[in-house]
Amino acid sequence: YSLLPNVTVVDITHNVPLNDISQGAFIAKQACPTFPDGTIHIIDIDDNDLHNLLAVKHNNQYYICHDNGLPHLLFNDEFIEAVILPAASQQASEDVISDNDNIIPQTFRALNDMIPSVKKIVESNHLSECGAPASEINARGQRNFVIPDENKLIGYITHIDSHGNAYSNIRYTEFLKIKKGRHFKLSVHEWDTDTLYFTFKTKNKKVNNMLLVSSTGNLMLTHKSGSFAQLMNVTIDSKIEFTFSD
Repeated sequence: YSLLPNVTVVDITHNVPLNDISQGAFIAKQACPTFPDGTIHIIDIDDNDLHNLLAVKHNNQYYICHDNGLPHLLFNDEFIEAVILPAASQQASEDVISDNDNIIPQTFRALNDMIPSVKKIVESNHLSECGAPASEINARGQRNFVIPDENKLIGYITHIDSHGNAYSNIRYTEFLKIKKGRHFKLSVHEWDTDTLYFTFKTKNKKVNNMLLVSSTGNLMLTHKSGSFAQLMNVTIDSKIEFTFSD
């Protein structure tokens, strides 16, 4: 607000687990594209390693984040432009004690490096004013679902939201291609179902646990009045298994 008094600030979340790049990428991938063209997103999630800061332009929006694999999870290589942001100062080595009063502490990179870059983007509307071009970004693998045979599909929980809804890494469109019009049965620990819902509302009052198509397009496991993750002992990377039959 000091640098840009007229800016509109929207907090998406501060609840990403510490250093969890995959969770941060999942949330950003769902939330950020719904904002207007020209929006600048700051994603300050890192894994305590030494990574460059990037400013990336994608679908007429700007993203400022660490080059730790998160941009790759967001965009693959489909971004328009990316630049490496300069550090606010050349900080002394971490194992050296310095009496130089001019050294700027680098313990809050969002404040020291990310925010000034936001101001440059707003003023110039060009990433070239912010840093040197990045020819490539660090890749990061993402867990995929598995098809061990034509009658099975194994997926994994990739995100659990604040309500305890468990999102799988299987998208509805992918599920339909594998299902091929057949009946299915989903098993998660001791619970199973053969019904897929498109809304939380159902006339069957006996149904509590549900397999649902989420707003993100992923298949999601939910409980109508509680936390599916807690009630069913599901965590990130928990396995879910579909079997198909004619």
